[in-house]
Amino acid sequence: MRDLTPVLLENGFRDAIRDGGTLEIHCVAEVEHNGNDVNGQWKFFVREEFDGQDVRSVLALQRNVQHRVIKTARGVVSLAAWFGATSVSLPLVRGGIGVCEVDQTRIKPGKA
Repeated sequence: MRDLTPVLLENGFRDAIRDGGTLEIHCVAEVEHNGNDVNGQWKFFVREEFDGQDVRSVLALQRNVQHRVIKTARGVVSLAAWFGATSVSLPLVRGGIGVCEVDQTRIKPGKA
C-alpha cells in the first residue's frame, strides 16, 4: 500500500513551523531499551491549516524525498530542538503521537 502523506523538505518544514504549524512526533515502530539508550523509529510531522483543511505533512530527506526516520530518542530530541521545540513529548509505543511546544525564535537555520 502506498503512503500518500504530503512531504516537506527541511526548509519547507521549518517554514511551516515558523508560520504556526504544530510539530508532531509519531512513533512508527516498537521501542526497545538498551541500557541507557532508547531505540525505535519516529517520524516528524507538521500539522497546519491549508485552504480550510487540516493537513499533516511528513519531514523528508533532501536527497531522495523519502520520509526521514529517526532511530534514537536522543536523535528525536536533537532534531526537535533544531526545529525550535522547547519541550518534547516523545511517544514510546507504536502509533503514539507527541506534540511539541515550539518557540519560533529558537528555530535553527540551515540543514539539521
